Amino acid sequence: MQEIAQSPRDFPGSPFPDHSSWYRQNSDSVRDFTEPLSLEILSCSSCGASDASKICVSCGRGYHQDCHVPPVGPDIWSEWICSLCQDLSDPSDPFSSDRPAGPQTSGLGLLDQRKCETLVLHLLVESCARLSQSGFLLDLTRISERLTCRALPGFQRVEDLVSELWTLMEDSSQDDPLNDLRESFHRKMKDMFGSELPLLLRRASNTPPGGGGGSSPTRGAPGPKEVDAETVKVRGEAERTGRRSKLEVLRRRLRDFLDTKQLPPGKRMKTD
Repeated sequence: MQEIAQSPRDFPGSPFPDHSSWYRQNSDSVRDFTEPLSLEILSCSSCGASDASKICVSCGRGYHQDCHVPPVGPDIWSEWICSLCQDLSDPSDPFSSDRPAGPQTSGLGLLDQRKCETLVLHLLVESCARLSQSGFLLDLTRISERLTCRALPGFQRVEDLVSELWTLMEDSSQDDPLNDLRESFHRKMKDMFGSELPLLLRRASNTPPGGGGGSSPTRGAPGPKEVDAETVKVRGEAERTGRRSKLEVLRRRLRDFLDTKQLPPGKRMKTD
């Protein structure tokens, strides 16, 4: 039986090109479409659970709609960028269509709102990756809900939020992961607020207990990690005397930090 021709080479003068040599050389890069496609399922970067439905095209992180700060809608077809990758110098609000249409209980301006949302989402992502303390994540989620007007009362000032966040971390354990999270929190505050940070922290130190609108006491927020070396000394003094409240101790730490930074006299505020 005569063998059937297998390629254009078997037909002298054929007008069809012979691609067999190209396929042999590039067989590794040619996809076999008979194999089933694989689908990667991302976990939520905020809560750690699987089946994230929103994927940031900039950083590749996944989120559940309600876990992102602020919560976002179900649109999965258009390209989406999370709060951590947004350009805060852009005056427009990329999440305007996702925000509640009803009366707002937050007293923050749009830029401050977006900065606070970025700060809270940063802490959620970092704590999800570093910590296994479900109580800490739960409290942080409650702060997020108040910031995004899903729970009352909302935050009226940036310093109220900063004080609440630091109170949460100060009341938690002193292990290494949480200490790393504190340093990350300090760095992110510097990135968010820049030169406004010293004045913001001083105002936060003047926040009375419960000044953030919540039921838990709000204490003065500390500065970056330079003040941490004073923590043991100040706490020991407070325990020995028994006459200082935790709020007063943190106020002193904040004053000491600002003094080391030599804040210009014109920007200082009375803290007592």
